[in-house]
Amino acid sequence: MERNLWLLVIARFFGEFASYIFDVGVLIYLYNETESMAVVSGFFLTQILPALFTMFFGKYIDKYRKNRIVCLLNISKVIFMSLFLLNKQFYIILIINFVLSWIGTVENNTINAMMTDVFSSNKLIQVGSILSFLSSFSMIVAPMVAAYLAKYFSININIWFCIVCFGITALAYSLVNIQLQVINSGEEKICQKFINLNKKIKWIISFWSIFMFCIGIAAPLEIKMIEDVLGMDGSYYGVGNTVEGIGMLLASGVILKIVKKIDEKYIVGIGLFTAGLSYLFIAFSFHISVYYIGAILVGITAVLCPLGFRSSIQLYGEKANMGQIFSTSRFVVLIARALGTFCVGQLVLKCNIRIIYIIIGIILISVAFVYQRIKEKFV
Repeated sequence: MERNLWLLVIARFFGEFASYIFDVGVLIYLYNETESMAVVSGFFLTQILPALFTMFFGKYIDKYRKNRIVCLLNISKVIFMSLFLLNKQFYIILIINFVLSWIGTVENNTINAMMTDVFSSNKLIQVGSILSFLSSFSMIVAPMVAAYLAKYFSININIWFCIVCFGITALAYSLVNIQLQVINSGEEKICQKFINLNKKIKWIISFWSIFMFCIGIAAPLEIKMIEDVLGMDGSYYGVGNTVEGIGMLLASGVILKIVKKIDEKYIVGIGLFTAGLSYLFIAFSFHISVYYIGAILVGITAVLCPLGFRSSIQLYGEKANMGQIFSTSRFVVLIARALGTFCVGQLVLKCNIRIIYIIIGIILISVAFVYQRIKEKFV
């Protein structure tokens, strides 16, 4: 277990480090070059829409050795990211971002499924919190690095950092030791299991979808909130991401300390409430310091909700079909997020940004209370 855990920590750290560097650096680059919310929304949409093309990849995740799949996916990231160095027109960037996001979506599904092959069920929350705790350092350091690089260097430096990190990630995953599980069912049977999820999983995905819909609305507004409403430089968006990383670190540390006493159902409920509270802080922020309080809470949410939802699926889903279950759930929740992001352009034209954040906050807090009230009926 120790060897696999350390390899996963290394892979998660460098993989997320590269992802944060790319997301923050390229988003700042696009906004500075175009000053268009349509382009920014397009950047987020191209990260979400690949879910449409990964839904039926789950059967292959369950059929082949998962660590090799992830290794090949990270090598593919290196190849496609290298294309960024050749052409930086915004529509080319969006196309490359779409491909990288498709790869990342399949990678996330594979990693979540792989966890059940590497660790026992009673270790899943503990291992998940350890990985979240250590990978939080990526989110603390990477956005600051990305903001610094965006301000003083060419975007090419940002891309070279990502290429090196994804290469290290590929190597680490290739060394993870897991057992191959072969599915002997025919394709028709696999598809049937892929679609017919049990009641518990359906409820979990439903609440996860509401959460992701709200995130889809809120995330593209952050850089506009900082620059246009608070009047700060775009580089503060990178600082905000670092502050979110601090929140992730705090949440992961607390979960690690009480992991034997906490249930995954309570992790989700607390995460939903914290999410709503975070956006209320952002809505009423008239200074960047108050905004950063909201960002810390966003970071806490970024640990609690995904960890709670993923752990619930890993505990209540069939192990042999875990890749298909996560592909289905990922498809649904990312479509929900895509719908939220798709609404942003129209909402900004009709509503004040602060009002949008207030509405999102109220929705998430309400959903948190509903989840806590009825959770015993489905999980």
